[in-house]
Amino acid sequence: MNKLLKNSLLIVLAFVLTLSFVGCANGNFLSENQINKLGEKLGLEKTEDGFVNPTAFITVNFVKDSHEYTVVFRYELLFDKAPVTVNNFIALAKDGFYDNTVVDYTNEYYTVFGRYIINGDGEYEKKTVKYTIKGEFEANGWYVNGKDGTDNATHQIGCLGMYHDAQTATKNYFDSASTAFYMTWSNAYGSDKVISNSNYAVFAYLTGTKVAIDDQLGNDFVNGLDSALAAVMRKINTTSGVKTADGEQLYYAPTDSVKLVSVVIEGMSGSADTSYRIK
Repeated sequence: MNKLLKNSLLIVLAFVLTLSFVGCANGNFLSENQINKLGEKLGLEKTEDGFVNPTAFITVNFVKDSHEYTVVFRYELLFDKAPVTVNNFIALAKDGFYDNTVVDYTNEYYTVFGRYIINGDGEYEKKTVKYTIKGEFEANGWYVNGKDGTDNATHQIGCLGMYHDAQTATKNYFDSASTAFYMTWSNAYGSDKVISNSNYAVFAYLTGTKVAIDDQLGNDFVNGLDSALAAVMRKINTTSGVKTADGEQLYYAPTDSVKLVSVVIEGMSGSADTSYRIK
C-alpha cells in the first residue's frame, strides 16, 4: 500500500469515527430520529412544533434560623434542549432515587443535590450508580441546532444543571455525570464566572416556587424563584469538617440538613430509556 493511499484511508477512518461519536451533522450525539424515539418512549405529548416538555415538582426541606422551610419547586424539564439528561433525571425520579437525599455542598451561587443520604449512624453516605451519561453542552460537542451553541439551554436563576467531575489536563470528565445536579441562586454565569454555560448541561428552567415556613404553605406558586427564599438559600451555614461514612472529607456541607424530599414528574405517560447510559 503506497503512502498516499494509506494516508487517505486514515483520513476517511478518522472522519467515520468522528461521525459515529457526534451522531449527526448538526453536532448532536443523537440523530433527530433517535430523539423522536426517546420522546415517544417517554410518552411525551407531541404537537406540530415538537414534543411538549414535561414538568417536575421538587420538594425540599431545611431548617434556617430556627424556622423550618418546605419548598416546592416547579420546573419545565428541557427535553428539547437536553433529551439525554432529562431522560436520565426522569428515570432516577421515577425509581425514587432522589427521595430523602441530602445536600452535601452549597454556597451562595448553587446547591448540589442527588449524591448522599444520612445513614442510621448520622453519617453522609454516598448513593452510587454504575453508569454515566454524555454531557449535553457546547464544550462537549452538543448543539441543539447548528454549530454555534446559541440554541443550547443557558443558566438562569433557579435553573437545574447536571453536575460532572471537573476537567483535568489529562482526563476528560465531560461524560462523568450520573445522578448529581445543582440549583442556581445567582446570575454569576458565563465562561469566566462561577458556572460556565458551555461546560455544564442546563436541563430545567424554574417556572414557580411555593414556600412553607413552619408549615404555613401558600396555595399558589410564585412565578420563578421567590426572592426571599433565594436570599435564605444563599446564606445557609456550612462546615468543612464533615466526613462521610467512607472517610471522604466534605467541604461546604450544610450545618443543618437540607433534604430533597421527593421529585414528581408530570406530562409523560411512558418510561425512560436506560440504553443511553454509559456503563
